[in-house]
Amino acid sequence: MIKIITIADIHCGKNSLTKRGDTALSLLDEFNLFVDKEKPDLIIDLGDRINDIDKKNDIILQKEIFKKLNENKIKTYHICGNHDVVNLTVKENEEIFNQSLENEVILLDNFKILLWRADAKTYRTDDFFGFKINEMDFIWLNNEVMNSKVPVIIFSHVPISPASLIGNYYFQNNPSFGSYPNSSRLRNSICKASMPVFFLSGHVHWNSFSQEDGITYLTQQSLTESFSNFGKPAKSWGQISLDNKFLWKVYGDEPIEISLDIKKRNSITPLGSFSNLNQDLRAK
Repeated sequence: MIKIITIADIHCGKNSLTKRGDTALSLLDEFNLFVDKEKPDLIIDLGDRINDIDKKNDIILQKEIFKKLNENKIKTYHICGNHDVVNLTVKENEEIFNQSLENEVILLDNFKILLWRADAKTYRTDDFFGFKINEMDFIWLNNEVMNSKVPVIIFSHVPISPASLIGNYYFQNNPSFGSYPNSSRLRNSICKASMPVFFLSGHVHWNSFSQEDGITYLTQQSLTESFSNFGKPAKSWGQISLDNKFLWKVYGDEPIEISLDIKKRNSITPLGSFSNLNQDLRAK
């Protein structure tokens, strides 16, 4: 069995709105104890490691996260979130975490792991404020999914999930900041895959599960988010177990568990409208 432990939106630093950054380092101590017990194949950090302040302080905070996550001795792969690149470049994050932060493929047994490190920076100009999706990132993801001969597990910071954001403290009234622009284009592309596809992201600070056209989309709660936990940090991290099933379990104060069979997708053209169908039947 393959085990992948995931952690999202650590937000280390000064408290910001409902993000309890003051609890991040102590919660990472608990996280490391969990890792030592479970002994996963790898860890994936889904990004937004810090509550950004300025370049000098952001470097200090990122280095603190790097030091903490290195204590468990399990290979950790990092993805940049929007807060990680407010004052620092991706290159500067690479230097701190001593690894490339480009899109990456990891092959584990009969699974393909995709680290989709698409641009997570929020851009602000006189006529635009939000995320931008690079066409090359779209092409890379589409090619890796469509050409895969084995089940695919995708990890990113920003979701492309079709799940509702109603009730979300940050994104109910700001839905365009809760996913990439033209996410439907990406979903309409990867839904043509012949193999099972599972897509896990952070960013939106809550657990969600949705399926669209046979593709499974998940988002994982932040380690330190408190808006849905009465002011206390959620203490969330997740674990994916892979064999003949896909099992995703989130621990902490807001647990969730999803278990799905892993099988080749059976695509079928959807039935036409009922009104047209009734007309055809009457004609016969």
